[in-house]
Amino acid sequence: MSNGARLNNALQYPTISIAGYYNTSATTIVIPFPIKIGFVVFTLSYNLYYLQFVFASVLIWKWITCHYQGIFNIES
Repeated sequence: MSNGARLNNALQYPTISIAGYYNTSATTIVIPFPIKIGFVVFTLSYNLYYLQFVFASVLIWKWITCHYQGIFNIES
């Protein structure tokens, strides 16, 4: 589910989905390990997805630079 869909669900059903409501706040990305214990599990899982996205982006960039090194003239 995309962030936009999560945000819409949270805005439509704020009392039903506490995790979705918390997701509307930017603190899930800004603070990896929040002090609010009630939301730690959700926040950690959300940040794992975020880190997977970052890690995949880095891997893709590495793959591109390795395969097309001559085109970009990049020294690894």
